[in-house]
Amino acid sequence: MSATTEGEERGLMSMITEPTRVIANWYLGVGLWGMLLAILNILGLVDRFHRVSWGGLLTFEMTNSALGSKEDAPTFVAGDLVFMLMCGILIYFGLRTLMGENTFGEWFQSILKSDSWTDIVGSEEGGWSAVIGAWLLLIGFGFYIYRGIVHMNWIDAGSYSVAIVLIATGFILRSLSTIDDQE
Repeated sequence: MSATTEGEERGLMSMITEPTRVIANWYLGVGLWGMLLAILNILGLVDRFHRVSWGGLLTFEMTNSALGSKEDAPTFVAGDLVFMLMCGILIYFGLRTLMGENTFGEWFQSILKSDSWTDIVGSEEGGWSAVIGAWLLLIGFGFYIYRGIVHMNWIDAGSYSVAIVLIATGFILRSLSTIDDQE
């Protein structure tokens, strides 16, 4: 019985530390997004009135309050370091899988040459689904970044709600455009 348990655990660890390309993209995206929010929080730019306690936020306020007033809350706490380490680990595992045998420059060039950019101006391969999906992705990310910079509300639930609907719909439409009719 212990041999079966060890095999299952090793399989789970392998899935976490050696993700597929799709999961590696999510690792990288979530890791970079979390790192950005952590840095903005330390600089006091994540919200106009509050600082985020990552420990409180990630435990649903079971350990402490998730938001503190900028005047009362410390600039940097251990929770910030733990959160940044978690984000760094996600970035590391994501990049390790995505880069594979390529150098960082080759990997970055592959992003710049992605089909998503050509779909914004129209593509014959993906059809309207790819074009609309690419535009929804651009609008969703653009909206979130605009709201964050102009209104300094990177952690606003309303901004998340609008952005996530646009981004998720864009991802779904882009995915649907790659499915062959025979599948």
